[in-house]
Amino acid sequence: MTDSDLTRASAMLARTMAQVNWDNGDTAAAVKFWSIAAEAGDSDSMLDIAAFAEMRGAFLEAVIWYGKAAETGDPYGTFRLAMVLLALGEETSSNEWLGKAADLGHRDAMYNMGNRAVSAGDMELALSWYTRAAEAGDRDAMRKTAGLHLKRAHLSRALTWYRKSRLPSNVPHV
Repeated sequence: MTDSDLTRASAMLARTMAQVNWDNGDTAAAVKFWSIAAEAGDSDSMLDIAAFAEMRGAFLEAVIWYGKAAETGDPYGTFRLAMVLLALGEETSSNEWLGKAADLGHRDAMYNMGNRAVSAGDMELALSWYTRAAEAGDRDAMRKTAGLHLKRAHLSRALTWYRKSRLPSNVPHV
């Protein structure tokens, strides 16, 4: 067994202990075990600590832990970092992290990038982001993609996206 295997096993054990403590209402112990797992590189534990901090209104702590998860390449951590930074009024940093989350394939980040492109008046960029989010299964993005195609008189494309937006969620949107 390698050192890497031992580190992973330790992180998994700590994460399991965190969940047991959380389920039993011992949040302090849960955070302690999440911290052990997070320091071993477990991005899920980083996200748990960040989410708990955010729930408590400890936004700066949430930024730190979402930031650590983002540094591992975690799309959700990157997206949440962008959202917390936006809530703190850090729009420039938020936009940077939102773009990174979108580039990592986070569906909500892609949709938000589309919204920001619309606000900036860049419909070409908006269509690109909405299409990426739509292809990832975002129904709102499908409708926005359809609407932008309709405005361009691309009726066939618009109809295709409107139809896809109405399919049951268990049907692949390809």
